[in-house]
Amino acid sequence: PDYLADLALCHWGVDEAQIAIELMGIAVHAAPDRAAFFGRLGSMHLSLDQTDEARLALERGLRLAPKSAPMLALLDRVNPTGRDDRRADLLRRITRSSRLDPSDKATAANTLGRIEERAGNHRAAFRHFARAKRLLPGSYDPDAIDRHVAAQQAMFEPPAELAGPTDGPRVIFVTGMPRSGTTLMESILSRHPQTGSIGESQALPRALAACRAERLGPGARSGWDWQCGLTEADRARFAALYLDHAAQRFPANPPPVIIDKLPLNALEIGFAAHILPGARFVHMSRHPLDQGLSSFIANFQNGNAFSRRLDHIGHLTRCVAASARDHAVKLGPAFRLQSYRRLVEDPEFEIRDILRHVGLPWTAECLVPENGGRIVRTASVSQVRRAINRDGLGRWQAYAPDLAPLIEALGGRDAITAWEQEDMA
Repeated sequence: PDYLADLALCHWGVDEAQIAIELMGIAVHAAPDRAAFFGRLGSMHLSLDQTDEARLALERGLRLAPKSAPMLALLDRVNPTGRDDRRADLLRRITRSSRLDPSDKATAANTLGRIEERAGNHRAAFRHFARAKRLLPGSYDPDAIDRHVAAQQAMFEPPAELAGPTDGPRVIFVTGMPRSGTTLMESILSRHPQTGSIGESQALPRALAACRAERLGPGARSGWDWQCGLTEADRARFAALYLDHAAQRFPANPPPVIIDKLPLNALEIGFAAHILPGARFVHMSRHPLDQGLSSFIANFQNGNAFSRRLDHIGHLTRCVAASARDHAVKLGPAFRLQSYRRLVEDPEFEIRDILRHVGLPWTAECLVPENGGRIVRTASVSQVRRAINRDGLGRWQAYAPDLAPLIEALGGRDAITAWEQEDMA
């Protein structure tokens, strides 16, 4: 059974979802006392929007391990828990336990926050979300981000040709702050018959790491020194590294256009512009308080350490916005700053314009961004399953009394008002 479960994860990792689920089904049949197997199977079904199958697997798993915070959290997404339900009481007991792993306690606290939010108890919800963040590990270095963006502004120079030919498929990079609408944009573009998504891939970070390892000597002033003396042969070599990693998602032939959606590639797209001259960039911009709140209440178990504190969320938001303004000037028409608000308020008009920007013909399929059986590897899994909607607009207002550190880190109310005015222009 353990071998079958591990093999299922391997198939899941290369997007062979049906094989993965069949193997997990065999594993749970062979080991019906293994609660974790049922949790894994339920998670797979949920990622494919197979909610009935997910609920059944999770309920069976919870009969074996009733205090499993991850399974209780997943079941809450399928079958929402009431604040007076037995499951909510179990979650409260998990958060008070001194014997459980902090990550399980964080998951339980985060789920309680969602339960209180649905009940309209926003102050109580915020307390649970804040407790969940305090339980998670990770550190964020504001000074390092400041130095990186300052070096970009001072040193990054775009290649001479931004629309030249390139071997292999064209690439569209979807970037922005986490929780800014990148998942929605990826869903829209992935519906186009000429595209295929590699999701939150490490293809660009790996190619950039190889470039820096080769080209940054002991006298490098910053991580941007890679571009000094970069030759066409260098560009072709690092492009091949990128495309080789990206193409692993497509065991047969890759599609004509690849969608690469790793939000914080936003800080590294200068490298992408150099190695992939036909690339296009869609950078999502969402109201900084809605996006910041969404990052704070997201249950990021790994990575995104900036989301542990509201002031760090605000700091990174400002840095990413400064980087985007610099890219917009230097990359010109290759770079599109896309308002999340405009996208959800007038989706057809915006999607038509986005497709023109990235060089794809119009298709109405892009207006229906369901996942269509596609594996979803993102904290925004519930959003992928829904039609384009305005539910994410203005959510921060219910939490306004608790967001003072975020507002201050964003530059105060005047800075937020200026952002709102620019977004309306």
